Amino acid sequence: MSLRKRLGAFAVGAALVLLPTGALAQASGAPAAAPSAGQESSEDESYFLPITQRRFTLPSRIILPYAVLLDIPPASSDASNFLALNLGTLFGFADRWMVDATFAPLVLSESFRYGNPELGFAYQVVDSRPFELGVTARAFFSSTGVVFSGVETGALVLLRSGRVRLDVGAFLPISTSGQPVGVLRASRVGLRVPVSVLLQLNEHFHVALRSGASFGDLGTVGDTFALPLGVTAGFSTNVHGFWIDVLPFFSFPAFYGREGVNTRVMSFGLSTGFSKKL
Repeated sequence: MSLRKRLGAFAVGAALVLLPTGALAQASGAPAAAPSAGQESSEDESYFLPITQRRFTLPSRIILPYAVLLDIPPASSDASNFLALNLGTLFGFADRWMVDATFAPLVLSESFRYGNPELGFAYQVVDSRPFELGVTARAFFSSTGVVFSGVETGALVLLRSGRVRLDVGAFLPISTSGQPVGVLRASRVGLRVPVSVLLQLNEHFHVALRSGASFGDLGTVGDTFALPLGVTAGFSTNVHGFWIDVLPFFSFPAFYGREGVNTRVMSFGLSTGFSKKL
């Protein structure tokens, strides 16, 4: 399995967890009541909700550092194991606005190296439950060669019903340098349409099924079409004002494509994040 394909698989695996749908949400309804004498304020707790009730963007002044560890076992006898770690942070810097900076994409297997950082912005256009609509823009940078390598624009819709949430998005990665960029490692213009169904089991646990469609190059749609398939099981809790998410995941980045079903290439890993109001 080539390094390019491995990095592409890493990006897909990470994206299954780190879409804006993973952002924290501000509680709806009435604000927390003022504490009585001898009681501590519950202001911090009022900003956090279970995964399926969270907004598209973080509330203002909430910061969420995250880490995604991904392992891709060898798909053939002549391939080697691939291990990578993504470090970044989300920050709600204004009402309905959020920034997402991936500042330390690290390849841990083979020869250790620094990958390609990214900087993204998200804006919540519509916030009316059960329907939400948000738009995103992302810039890709290269640690070798051309500094600026491409952009991606997109939109995401969230629909809720009870304990279930449906997320549907459309994202258009564009390489301005000829270098592969984004989740699809597109060297020209690609398209990805992620679809996720999340079920909240209780206040702290949820499961999610993630799929959709992707086209690595819109100029050769038939050759680059892929349907990913993945599952996530998550745990979230609040510890002394810090909201903690632990999200193990497993996926087939190209479960179905031109050559039919492909279960040889798989990825699994762990995404963790903790947040705090500044």
